[in-house]
Amino acid sequence: MNAPQSRKPVARATEPTTDLTAAHEPTPDETGVAPGSDALPDVPGFHIAYEIARGGMGVVYAARDPALDRDVAVKVMHPGLDAEQFVVESKVTAQLLHPGIPPVYAIGTSSDGRPFLAMKLIRGRTLVEELRSADRATDLPRLLDAFEQICQTVGVAHASGIVHRDLKPANIMVGPFGEVQVMDWGLATQVRHEKWELASGDTGNGGAPETVAGALKGTPAYMAPEQARGEPVDARADVFALGGILAFLLTGEPPFVGDSVPDTIKRAAVGDLEKHFERLDGCGADTELIAIAKRCLARASADRFADGRAVADAVATHRAGAEERLRTAERERAVSAAEVREQRKRRTVQRLLIGAVLVLVCGGAGVAWWRNEQANERRRIEAAEKLRLEEAQDGIRTNLKLSADLRKQYKFKEASAALVQALKLAESVPGVRAEVERAQSDLAFVVKLDDIRFRNYCGVIESDTIMSLVHLQRTPLSLPASQEYREAFTQYGLDLITIAPAEAAKRIAVSAVKADAVAAVDDWALRERDIEIRNRLLSIARLADPGEWTDRLRSPTVWSDKTAVAELANTADFRAVAPATLSTLVELMQRHGSDATSLLMKARAAHPTNFDLAFALGVYQFKDGTRPTDPDSGPLEAALALRPESAAVWCMLGIVLHAKGDKDRAIAALRKATQLAPKFTLAHLTLGAVLQ
Repeated sequence: MNAPQSRKPVARATEPTTDLTAAHEPTPDETGVAPGSDALPDVPGFHIAYEIARGGMGVVYAARDPALDRDVAVKVMHPGLDAEQFVVESKVTAQLLHPGIPPVYAIGTSSDGRPFLAMKLIRGRTLVEELRSADRATDLPRLLDAFEQICQTVGVAHASGIVHRDLKPANIMVGPFGEVQVMDWGLATQVRHEKWELASGDTGNGGAPETVAGALKGTPAYMAPEQARGEPVDARADVFALGGILAFLLTGEPPFVGDSVPDTIKRAAVGDLEKHFERLDGCGADTELIAIAKRCLARASADRFADGRAVADAVATHRAGAEERLRTAERERAVSAAEVREQRKRRTVQRLLIGAVLVLVCGGAGVAWWRNEQANERRRIEAAEKLRLEEAQDGIRTNLKLSADLRKQYKFKEASAALVQALKLAESVPGVRAEVERAQSDLAFVVKLDDIRFRNYCGVIESDTIMSLVHLQRTPLSLPASQEYREAFTQYGLDLITIAPAEAAKRIAVSAVKADAVAAVDDWALRERDIEIRNRLLSIARLADPGEWTDRLRSPTVWSDKTAVAELANTADFRAVAPATLSTLVELMQRHGSDATSLLMKARAAHPTNFDLAFALGVYQFKDGTRPTDPDSGPLEAALALRPESAAVWCMLGIVLHAKGDKDRAIAALRKATQLAPKFTLAHLTLGAVLQ
């Protein structure tokens, strides 16, 4: 990986270039002006030779420092940009003293008044160019070594309070001996001093958005959602970009690919990573490495690694584990081959000995010896089979636990994938298939209850309110929730209308999905119009999930008593009561005309990452049956960050955005809801009305 041999400069038109790339030498017939550039600037103290590259902040030239007799790179700011900002950012870069960051030699002003920055001239290839000639299957260990160096370098900057804000493969140089340089710190900022601003305007060419200074700072294809929305960022925005670089190493694609630059920015702003995660899952890389990339690319910054050093540590741990597994496999293959050779020799010797024994002693003794050897062979085979079964059982238990954990996080697709893996392992393990199939049934049951509960949660808004928002006549939107719930429980083997309440409660209490089932029974009771059935459901919920406060909440007399409901709200222990149960209390308060806003805010403070409460707060704005003058989309966007696959949230967000007058985003949100839930009638009706 030496400096490029071609003597003709190449100007890239569709791929973003780094500010300081590998230098090239001009041919004798070149004029000294690179294609598409202005005349060479006059920079005091340096002899400018030729242009290397252009970036968002300025043009980089190869130059000669006559005082120290060395080649350097000189970056001169574009005309019309903020010179003070350029100088400040240059000084920030100068603070970064690390082998992976090009050192700054000098700062000054050219003869035309533009500031310049003299730096080390880096020779090598960008990470983009490395990948073009690499075989991901065989070169992945080398690429991961480079990526770990990138993370360590960025981690050093983070430790100094500096955020790069424009990390991407085109800004990474790989030298001839595998050394890595993180380039283009022109958008770097000190987090504790930065005043965050978001300017308007386009940000580059359509196919591959480039770095832009003075507008939306960074590269949209690798930009964290909060950065794309113009919000304050910290080291975790760089962590997102590092995840994008790792994903690029694994798939060859950046996180966000849109039809145009504005489209790419929109995708980045909402964290639209579904297709990219599908590419990651299908790239064939180790699942642990894919998990590192996905954690870096989490929509919510709090779910990512804290900084570049933490990402480097995770990659180092993965690489060490992978190398150890490889060494173990090699040792096992060597031992296995040696055992095969030894067994062959042993069998040969055994056959000779058997023949000798048969000749020298009576045939009965030889037969007994032979039978003993056969028994030993059977024991060896049985031991190997036992070990295989134990490993398969461990794999099944691991996948069952992983699926349960993912289900509790509403990550239903990932939970299902873990169960599919467990089912494959169960094919060779007698007696466990039924357990895995039961877990699949539990998951399908929870998915169904979740769909019913949150679709019908929109019922907190009066139907007339929804229809007024979209100018429709009041009309039934789906089957009654009570009918949907009864069908779901009956398919699961629990017909709550015919089974004795004590028996139904016992079966719910010992099930693996108790919390989801109890939340659904509470919600079913809220939607049930038959008082006898509603009281039966409340009785089942009390018996399945007993407690002094929850027993009072599930008392039929309390439901009709406004004072008793208010007392429950005043005595609620927000940290002890399940968020779904608090949502039930909120709806009871709404039915009695009580303001539950304070309750919801306190509950959210106790459970800041809970989806139920964020969604409830977003819906509760419509509590009085009227259209809010300026509804707040914040709670629903928070809920969306927690569960981006929830059709109910996308639908409600579309309704709120429409009420705010943001029709384009409303249409996009409603279309997403119909894609996720094709039979969600409210989403289709609302989308049609907004389009009309």
